[in-house]
This record gives sequence, structure tokens and C-alpha cells, in this order.
Amino acid sequence: MLNVKRTAAKATKATIDDRGKNFLTEAEMKRFLEAARRGRHGVRDHLLMLLTYRHGLRVSELVDVRIKDLDLETGRLYVRRKKGSLSTHQPVEGDELRAIRAYLREREQRSDARSPYLFLSERGPMTRQAINYLAKAIGERARLRFRVHPHMLRHSTGYYLANQGYDTRLV
Repeated sequence: MLNVKRTAAKATKATIDDRGKNFLTEAEMKRFLEAARRGRHGVRDHLLMLLTYRHGLRVSELVDVRIKDLDLETGRLYVRRKKGSLSTHQPVEGDELRAIRAYLREREQRSDARSPYLFLSERGPMTRQAINYLAKAIGERARLRFRVHPHMLRHSTGYYLANQGYDTRLV
């Protein structure tokens, strides 16, 4: 019985160590966002990743953002949270507002610009799979040493907010 417990403990530790890094530092995030701008749909991709990072969005919350959720006059974004979290209006910083306006100007030129969803692909509203693919491709373009997934950006939000002086107990 004692050997079983030791084996289970070793397996748990190995699993934790094998998971790798689950957040990006500010320097890595800066490289990641710059790499997002260099893609084929750089304006959109940069905004996708910036909003994910700044607002701690889950992928399902990100693809569910709609045009009506934006209030550019007051600089607010309504975030429709999933998994029982509290949906709220969140402030949008200046660089986010500029990125949103740039994307909306670009989006107006599309034939399917009437879609209620903010983020569109060439085939319609963005999907979770498309966001996962983008995050991985942008991470490779940024030459990060590990595989990037969108939930990593959500984890990185806490570090960003702590560095901005927010009380992390309230996050």
C-alpha cells in the first residue's frame, strides 16, 4: 500500500512539472501582441488578443462579444461572462479604444459587416477553434519557447492587473 501512495505522489508531481508555463510575462505579452499585428488580419488579431489579455476573457466569451456590447463614448465594454461568473461593464483603456476603432473601420468594408458579432473571420463569426489556432500561430511568430493557448492570456491578466496596482483579491 505504501508503494501505491509513493507512485501516485510521483505521478502527480510529474504531471504538474510537465504542464509547463501557463502565463506570459509582460515582455512576452508585448512580443506576442506585436506578432499578432504582423499577421494577415493583423488589426483584428491584435485586438482579439489584447481584449483577451486585458479583460481575462475565456475564448467562448471572446467570440460572443457583440457590437452592441461596445460603448465607445464612455469607453466601456460589456463582458458577458460564462460558467457562472458575473457579467459586467468594464473600462476600456486608450490603446484598446484605438485598436477597436481601427478594427471597426476595417470591418465596415466587409460584405458581412452587418453581423451582430464583433469578431468576424472570412466565413462569418469567429469560432473557438479559430482563436485557438490563432493563439498558437501568433506564439510561434513571436518565437516564444512554449506553445501559447488563449487561456494563457487569461492567466496573464492577473499579473497584468497586479502590476497596474489592482488588489488581486478583488480580481
